[in-house]
Order: sequence, then C-alpha cells, then structure tokens
Amino acid sequence: MKSQRQLKRIQKLRQRGEFTSLKRPLRRSFAYCAQHVSTAAQWHYEYACWLEFEGRAREAIVACRHALRWDRNNAKIWYKLGLLYEKQFEFFYCLEAFSQYLNLAPERVSSRLYLRIARAFEHLNMESSALPLYLKALESEDVEPGVYFFLAQSLDRLGDIDAAMECLMTLGRMFPAKLDFVSFLMGYSLEKKGFYTEALRCYHEAVARQPHYLIWQLKRDLIYPLVMQDAQEIEAYHQKLQNALEQFILRLKHQPIRVTRETVFLLSTLHNNAAYIAYHHLPVLAIRQQMTQVMKALLPTPEAFSLPDTWAERIHLGVMFAPKSISLGYVYAGALAEQLDPRHFEVTLFCASPDIRLLFKKESRYHVDPAHEHVHWKMLPQDIFTATRQVRESRLDAFFFTEPAWDFQQNAMALFRVAPVQLTSWMNPGSTGLQNMDYFYSCALMEDAESPKHYSETLIAEAEFPSFIPHFKFPDPVEREHFGLSEEWHLYGCLQNLLKMHPDFDALIADILRSDPLGHLVLISGKNLKIAETLTARFQKHMPDVMERIWVFPELPNADFLRLLQLLDVVLDPLYYGGGTTTYQALAWGASLVTLPTAEMIGRITGALCKALDHEEAIVDSPTAYVQRALMLAHQPEERLRIRQHLRARKDVLFENTAAVRQFEALLTELCAPHRQR
Repeated sequence: MKSQRQLKRIQKLRQRGEFTSLKRPLRRSFAYCAQHVSTAAQWHYEYACWLEFEGRAREAIVACRHALRWDRNNAKIWYKLGLLYEKQFEFFYCLEAFSQYLNLAPERVSSRLYLRIARAFEHLNMESSALPLYLKALESEDVEPGVYFFLAQSLDRLGDIDAAMECLMTLGRMFPAKLDFVSFLMGYSLEKKGFYTEALRCYHEAVARQPHYLIWQLKRDLIYPLVMQDAQEIEAYHQKLQNALEQFILRLKHQPIRVTRETVFLLSTLHNNAAYIAYHHLPVLAIRQQMTQVMKALLPTPEAFSLPDTWAERIHLGVMFAPKSISLGYVYAGALAEQLDPRHFEVTLFCASPDIRLLFKKESRYHVDPAHEHVHWKMLPQDIFTATRQVRESRLDAFFFTEPAWDFQQNAMALFRVAPVQLTSWMNPGSTGLQNMDYFYSCALMEDAESPKHYSETLIAEAEFPSFIPHFKFPDPVEREHFGLSEEWHLYGCLQNLLKMHPDFDALIADILRSDPLGHLVLISGKNLKIAETLTARFQKHMPDVMERIWVFPELPNADFLRLLQLLDVVLDPLYYGGGTTTYQALAWGASLVTLPTAEMIGRITGALCKALDHEEAIVDSPTAYVQRALMLAHQPEERLRIRQHLRARKDVLFENTAAVRQFEALLTELCAPHRQR
C-alpha cells in the first residue's frame, strides 16, 4: 500500500537522524496515513518526533495524544509521551504516561525508566513514593550512576544522612573520576545537617580536585557553623562571608562566568548561606545585596519582563509559598489574600509542590473556603525558568513572595521579575536585598524611624499587622506528668527553632535557672538532632551547673506542642530573632511571656503583638529586667492568671482582623494603579 511505503520512508529518515528532511514527506503522507486505522497511530508518532526535534514540545504532546486515540496499547507512544511531559515539567502527566508503559511492556523496563519515574515523584515532593523506585532501579543489571546520586539526595531529604553518605561513597567508588563532584555533594548534605567540620573537609577535597571551579570555591568560603559558640565567632564568620563575596564579585569582573540551566542547582546551594545569618544578630542587608550581585552575574538571563497591553477588570494577585511551609505561608499571607473582595480581586496561590492542593480540601487544618471562587491554585515546576514563564503568563498585577530569603525559587523569580508590583512581608527575615523586590509590607508597631535603612525595598509600615491570622484551636490540657514534668517545678519555655538560641541568650537562661532552684527550661529540638546536640554542648560548656534542668524535647505533633505550651509558667522570647507563630499561639492561650525588643523587625515582633494587646508590661528594656520579670512571673501564679484573663479578652485584636484585609485592599489598589492606568 502507498501509505505503508510512505510511512516506512519517514521511519528510515528518522532512524538516520535526518529530521530536516521529514517535513515534506510528513505533509505529503498526511492524507494517506493519518486517517487510516493501520497507519494513523504510527504517523502521528512520527509527526510527534519531528515536532520534538523542531522544539515544538506542546504540539508534539498533542500529536502523541492523537496517536493514542488510534492505538491506546502502544507502549512506545506512551514512553515518548512521558519523555515529552518530563521536558515540560508536567510530572503528573509524565507519571501517568510512564505508568502506562510499565503496564504494557514490563519486560522492557530498565533502571533508567525507574530513575525517571522516581525523579518525577521527587519533583512532586513525594520522596516516600520515589524511594522504592530507586531501590528497584538498583536491582537492575544496567544500573546507572545517577541512581546512586538521586537516591542519596532523596535519603538526605528524608533525614537519613548516614544512608545518603553511603550512597555517595558507593558512587565515588564506582566512578573515581567523579570523586570531585561526589565530595561537593557530600559537603552540601553534611552542611545542611549542621556537620560543619565534616562538610568543610569535603568542600576542601572537591576544590583540591577542581581548583578552577570558582562556584565550588565560593561555596567552601561561605560555609559557617549553624550553631555558633560566642558573639566573637559570629562576628568573625560574618566578616569572612562579606570578604568572600566581595572577592568573588571582583573576580567576576575579570573572569565572567555563567551557569547553565542544568547546573543552576549549584547556585541554590549558596542561597541559604545568606539566609541563616538572620539568626546571628548582625546586619543582613549588605550580604544579601552582595548575594544578589552574584546571582545576577551567574544566572542565565531570561527574556525581559514586559507589561501586557491590557488588564483584566479585577486586580490579579499572586501569592507564592515555599514547598516546605505551605501551611505557614497560608497563615501569614494566603488567608489575607483569600479575604480580598472578590468583586475587585482575583487570587492565584502558587507553589512548586502538589501539596498546594491540600489548601483546597476541607479536611485540611488550614484551607480555602469553597465559597471563595476568586481564589485558585497553580503548581509550578521546580525549574526556575519555566516557572517564571508560567507565572508571567498568568498576567498578574502583583506578586506576594512569602519567603524569598529561604526559598531559592522565589528569590530567582523575584530577581527575574514576574509582575509589575512585587512585595514580601514579615515571613521573610528582613530585607531580601533584591532590586526587583519593590516593597516590604510591615506594621508600624514593628518599625521605627531608623527602620528604612535596614531594607533595600520601599518599606510600607501600616497600622494593622499584614496578615489575617486564623484562630488557633487548642487541644484539651493534660497534666505535666504526660511529658514527665513535675507539678512543683517552675517551667520556663522557649519552644522556638533552636537556631534562634543566640550565644548572648545563654547568659539570661543561666541567670534565670541559677536564681530559681525549682526552675526548669523546656526546648524543642526539631528534626535536626545535630543542631540540638551542638547547642546542648555549648550549654554544657557555659552553664554545666544547670544542665540537668534543661529539657530538650524531640519534634512534637502539633497537638502535643500546644499541650506543652499550655503547661509553661513563663514563655521566654529569644533574643534578636524573636517568636512569630509561637508567639501568636502563646498569646492566644494567654501565656505569660517576656520579650526584649531589638533594632530590626525580626527582634520586635513579639513586642509589637504585646503592644497591640495593651500588654506592654511584657516588654523589658535590658537583660537584667528580662531575668527579673521571668522570675517574678514564675513565682506569682495569681499574676499569671490575671495576664491570661487579659490576653484572652483582647485576643480578637490579633486574629482574623478584617481591618487588615481592608488595609491590604487599599494598598494593592494604590500600588497597582500606575500600571493599570497606562
């Protein structure tokens, strides 16, 4: 048949790689091949292959879908479709296609396919589903080195650092020529877990093997211990970071380099080095501005942002959440956006995690009201360039970045610009240092006349707090015995991230416990046990006489966390980087607390919340006053009862405050007016 002859000619051209010669045969054979049962599926498959070569991936996906209409049981077409969706970062559909291939051709499954499926699960932040597929790939005779590499990353994210290191060492033994890269990855994994000395040793090994890799050198020079021993050590490392960035920027002027899209992840390893310094009570703005210079110099430049010709009737606001803190992002920004007047505003919630969907399920602890039809969600790919393009295509008026200092993808997208108005707020620990971050949305109670100098953004300090915090639901109280604590003790608690425990705070803790023989301090370790281990070693060095009265609990489920909070006599706000969510929870319960505000916003949040509640007595002005108030509260139960009654009577000032919504609506309208009137 003529159609069969034409199809065989097309297949031969493709198999020889002569894609440029395929256009005419495909066009001429359409009438004969694309409409007949015996050849239609194969013709559409060949057409998809040509479209892929031409860089028209979306059209290639459509062609594959047409092919499957004619032959749904063709494993080859499903595999091609999976590859196309993988390139487009559409991993839900990618998994569907590869799963169909697995069912149709189990005898042809290779370690490479298991690896692809596992990677798709990883891109969807489903490490627990990816892990068995990595293990399945290891059983194959054709196992690839990438399996060990990505398995190590998955184990690292799941918290099994020992197994992750073993995978990387196996990879190094299998491929000695890649020991430089393996050493770098081992250093990065160890650094994130707080193993400073071991990580530095790995970075030195990697740089020694590749001395011309400037980014590896910079990464090595930016590393510092997550838990510092004293203020002098903090100052020394702070200066070291500034010097390393300054020298690197100067070097780039004479030796410019760019990373590729495939190696952008190297820049993400640098990102947190400029974030964690917020815990150290030193100026962050200069270092973050230096890091911005580095990112601008190294990142491939995407297409320039341009304003659309027309705008929708309603103001379109985008809000982006980090994959690991979606619930928290909703509490601090999403709930506020949800309350915007649907007649005038449309809202899209973005995240590079499928868990964003949980905000639209009633059974979730925090969720969007189904009646709020003006609120939608969109999952973004992890690739920052594709994510940037997709957000720009949403034609937003304003984009609210919840925590660009912590989330590399948010930082990069803000740098590229995705909306005419870009802003962040108090979930971010201070200024971003990004020129394209237009505004920092704060509250007048958290700022003062000196505050603008701490921001590269235009500071907006309004009367209301910039959030619509939902009410917290507390579980039924338990006796102290539930946690192994005595009713006779005075319980002081600081249930914060242990990285907030600045060395200067140690002296206050020691003074409180030494002055109160019945005093016991309660802390929460979180997932990273190395940080707890390093911190308690510092306590042992500085206050060995009270160590037996310091309790460090493991990470607790939310209900148990709140139960423990209810048992405390005094809540201690840490120095310099104070409480946020935990402070809200403590005030909602009516806990007695003490706080010593500092110069920057992250050290003033607890004090600002207390001012809003007419509870300024909780705010002290010196370390001595801090210790004295804590001791007074611990010894006076009647005073704690009075405070509890006062705070509970006033708590509606802080929670689900509609005045904050009206304030945000007015602000967005004002900020978006210039570009909408053009």
